Amino acid sequence: MISTKNADKNCGFEGKINRSSIKPDIATVIFNARPREIVNPFQTEQGYHILMVEEFIAPQLTPEVSQDIFNKLFDEWLSSELNYLLHNAGEKTYTERTK
Repeated sequence: MISTKNADKNCGFEGKINRSSIKPDIATVIFNARPREIVNPFQTEQGYHILMVEEFIAPQLTPEVSQDIFNKLFDEWLSSELNYLLHNAGEKTYTERTK
């Protein structure tokens, strides 16, 4: 959960941030830091950053998170199946016509 619109009003405080929602180069810096440690300035394509990690929150498999994971996996499976059927439907039609 990132609240970049209000970060300036909150002195740069971003709130809870999920690892999957940040770029890998920034995630590497954050997850190599210790809680309450100020990270040395580093540069990204967006400019220079100075970070302090308040704490690392252990992941929890709540019913909501579980449902989100299930929905994402189902959507990926369904999309894959539809693509497979659409791709093969044209081939079967062509094969049936040539018999």
